[in-house]
Amino acid sequence: MLKNFLAFAISGFLSLLLAEGVLRLVLDPVDYLAAATVADPILQHRIEDGASGHDAWGYRNPAVPATAEIMAIGDSMTYGIMAKSKEAWPAQLGEITGKQVYSAALGGYGPLQYLHILRTRAPELNPDRVVVMIYPGNDLLDSYNLAHSNPNWSTYRLSNVGDVEPDVFLPEELPPSATRWLREWLAHHSVLYRIVTQLPVFDEVRRDSVRGRSDTNFDYEHLGQTMILDPVRTFNFANSEDPRSIEAIGIIRRVLAEMSEFCQENGIALHIALMPVREHVFHAVTQGLAAEDEAHMQELNDSMLAIETMLIEAIENEGLPWTNLRPILENALETTLVYPPADGHPNAAGYRAVAEHLAGRL
Repeated sequence: MLKNFLAFAISGFLSLLLAEGVLRLVLDPVDYLAAATVADPILQHRIEDGASGHDAWGYRNPAVPATAEIMAIGDSMTYGIMAKSKEAWPAQLGEITGKQVYSAALGGYGPLQYLHILRTRAPELNPDRVVVMIYPGNDLLDSYNLAHSNPNWSTYRLSNVGDVEPDVFLPEELPPSATRWLREWLAHHSVLYRIVTQLPVFDEVRRDSVRGRSDTNFDYEHLGQTMILDPVRTFNFANSEDPRSIEAIGIIRRVLAEMSEFCQENGIALHIALMPVREHVFHAVTQGLAAEDEAHMQELNDSMLAIETMLIEAIENEGLPWTNLRPILENALETTLVYPPADGHPNAAGYRAVAEHLAGRL
């Protein structure tokens, strides 16, 4: 009996190894293996060169080209979380325009990192255009935190460290879990694990996981899918009246001025794109909400409109062309599922709407 069990276990293990090997041969690992980040004195964190299918600079491209006509800089919204690398908006922009588009983006980056990437990588790619995507959902947080936590960016502070409470503005940690270490290890090392766990059958598991992180989220039925919205959590990181948000806008103003100056000196056309938060996009279509949820959605909408206004004013003050993608995604949302049920990043269809609009603007 024991021999049969061992034979079965060994056979199953070898079959899994074979399946993993075959999948790595036919699939792009950058779409399935989570990439670990390492510390960086300027960028704060980065993906090691070539890790998990990333290119020689640690970004999500097949390779670093000799030149690129368009360079896309941003955070996870540009990296393309919740989509394959070919479905992220920079790759789809390249497909639509027929131009070489290089994506220099990573989750957790903000405007200060965008500035550094522009200065250090654009000269090597010699692009005609650079598109910098700003995501107000956490770019204010990222700007403020980096200026106040990294000495290399301390000159961008507009207030003394003692005037504020930086830790209050940090994302909350996920609750402890006995199996998280195993799930994280598998996510970084197994293509098969990532494929299986992304199947639609696990959608409800993902929804339950998101529901458990907050007591302020609520379900909303849209086009046959249960979407989980959390305007309260989003508002906590994008409160237009928070002194830290106001300081972050000031930091971004300086970043935009320095980006504009750099691009003018190097003959690069700079375009700024504003990517909206998901709850702000849903505000245009939600109806029949409970009174409390509707009040929270309205509070977030008012705050995001104020932040949009401040950002657009800063962009126009530098004479830069810009695109607000919120109306684009609002229109698409009426007929198309442009977001997954339990995540704030667009899906492939959402990134497609972004790429098509940017192609026309560029």
